[in-house]
Amino acid sequence: MVGELRARDWQQSGGLRERENLDGVIGEAHAILKQRGWSVSAQYGIAEDGKTSAITLTATDLACMEGTGWE
Repeated sequence: MVGELRARDWQQSGGLRERENLDGVIGEAHAILKQRGWSVSAQYGIAEDGKTSAITLTATDLACMEGTGWE
């Protein structure tokens, strides 16, 4: 998902944070991308059963968040 957003000129803010589980498999990942006054938080995680996973995207209009301390 992050690669697709970057291919569409979204700029990654900071690095990609990843956490591996005990088996060396990436169990969680988080990236923030920005473009034209918007920020997208992309999160990936594997459920505790190890069989299911989810990608969550949260978009924020940065102008609406000014003065809140959120970035």
